[in-house]
Amino acid sequence: MIGHSSDLDALRTQTQTAQNESATAASQTAAVMSLNLKLQSSASKNQAKLIELEIKKLEARETRELLNIVQVRNLLHRSCQGLLKVDLFSHICHNYMSSQTVTLQAATSSSSG
Repeated sequence: MIGHSSDLDALRTQTQTAQNESATAASQTAAVMSLNLKLQSSASKNQAKLIELEIKKLEARETRELLNIVQVRNLLHRSCQGLLKVDLFSHICHNYMSSQTVTLQAATSSSSG
């Protein structure tokens, strides 16, 4: 009987050891799963930040392009205004010179007639 008792004690010890190891393994598995979730969460947050950064870069590029468009438009507008002034001045000078030529021709015609 004593032999059976020591076998039973050994079996109980082995069972207790196995249960402790199982609990430790379960605890470690839960810790690893928790760390994995934290890592996934961190990766998702970083990806979201990268996407936001790219969006801000695109918005900044779009703003620069719009500014360039406005600047070119203003430059063209000023250039066209300058050309219109030159063209208007040229037109006025041409009309004045034409009228002077007509007046001069009339004056020469009446003096010779």
